[in-house]
Amino acid sequence: MTRRSWGEGTVGQLKDGRWLARLRLGDGRRKAFYGKTKPEVIAKLGAAAHAHRRGLSLPGERQTLGEFVEKWISSLGPSVREKTAANYATLLRSHAIPVIGNVPLVKLGPADLQKLYDARRKSGAAPQSVLHLHRVVHRCLRDAERWGEVSRNVARLIDAPKVGRSDAVHFLNAQEARLLLQTAGGDRLEAFVILALSTGMRLGELLGLTWRAVDLERGTVSVLASLQPTGDGLVLLPPKTTHSRRVIDVEPRVITALRRRRAAQLMERRVAGNAWVGSQDLIFTTETGAPIDGRTLIRAWFRPLLKRAGLPPIRIHDLRHTYASIALANGTHPKVVQEALGHSTIAITMDLYSHVTATLGREAAHTMGTALFGE
Repeated sequence: MTRRSWGEGTVGQLKDGRWLARLRLGDGRRKAFYGKTKPEVIAKLGAAAHAHRRGLSLPGERQTLGEFVEKWISSLGPSVREKTAANYATLLRSHAIPVIGNVPLVKLGPADLQKLYDARRKSGAAPQSVLHLHRVVHRCLRDAERWGEVSRNVARLIDAPKVGRSDAVHFLNAQEARLLLQTAGGDRLEAFVILALSTGMRLGELLGLTWRAVDLERGTVSVLASLQPTGDGLVLLPPKTTHSRRVIDVEPRVITALRRRRAAQLMERRVAGNAWVGSQDLIFTTETGAPIDGRTLIRAWFRPLLKRAGLPPIRIHDLRHTYASIALANGTHPKVVQEALGHSTIAITMDLYSHVTATLGREAAHTMGTALFGE
């Protein structure tokens, strides 16, 4: 039996060819780990030693990925938003657990994750969906490593699923955007479309926008909150990040649309009378002043609007991409677009909209050529 450093136990090979590792627990007890190969038992020993040093329960060899996933989901608590935690749970329970949930956590390897991603692709999942699943699995296994349940995060050992730009970003061109605006003309939520295309605000930010956050005289919109579904109903929450809290300049025609919306809302309030339930100063509400659930908005209003306009069935989030793509293509400085979108760095903006920035690069080269050499 080979002795490792003090406190990390011993490793050796048995007569039947298997490998054995023992961890000294400090109270006279030892924990044994078995495996077919030396690296396997060393990995188990390392995970157990790490957990023991941190005062955590030792990882069990029989704990499956599915069992750990359930434990991980229940531990998320206040570290993520309720909606985010629910999305994580749905992804892992619907896709990961049925395919590799029975694999022992300590034996999970890169091949198992590759099997999972291949199964999602064969089922028709979009590359972006496969990448999102990978990111959630990576986060889950990162915590398993931090907690001493495994010796390493195997999600780091494989390349993230590739996503082409056409898969990652869908948007309307300027002509299609104008058609959408024309179709929404006269609709009680016309200002929603105008504001979405003019600012690139997220769905929750638009539905959580209050009249107090809009300066109709200066022509600015302040993003201060986001309306999100929770177990307690629709709740105004702080923006996703500190960079998401921002002030966006809008042009006069957007302000005009907001003034029309305000007048229409006042009329709705008079008609509703005692049935009016609005108490949060929201701009976009139901006809009785209640907050609008984004899921209902998409199903009952946005998709039919696209159909009436004869436009492809894009996501409502793609209006955000439409804003950025049109703004960049028409010469808006990338820094301005970054700040309007609430991205933490300009690199995120430039990378996400590389389909536009490539054209800007060619235009810049032509401009420099004209400046240096003439027409």
